[in-house]
Amino acid sequence: MASYEKVRLQCVGDTPFSTPEMEEDAKKNHVFFKKILAKNVKPGDVVIVNEGVGYGSNGHTAIIDGHYRGRHTQIIEIGGIKPNGPVHRSVIGESFASLLKAGRITYARPVKNNWKNS
Repeated sequence: MASYEKVRLQCVGDTPFSTPEMEEDAKKNHVFFKKILAKNVKPGDVVIVNEGVGYGSNGHTAIIDGHYRGRHTQIIEIGGIKPNGPVHRSVIGESFASLLKAGRITYARPVKNNWKNS
């Protein structure tokens, strides 16, 4: 299963894995993600934005699908601007608009070899 499908399912094995856990893993544990600087973002990386505790509508994650262009960076997501729709393409500025004002933005790269055993 590709890494973007793991993020979409928001589950690693039997362990729930939503945006707050993704952010913490990227910043501290580095089991599945490692935090990277915006200038190093490339396709296949993820953007995680959490406001407050980050659960429900206070958090969102998407896969980077193009070169980094700030809020114009293309992403692949489920939810976001189409909350009940299928997986689709969008850009960070449109999809994360309500969270970007006060949210914590974390860019992360999947840690190789850790997804295969989940």
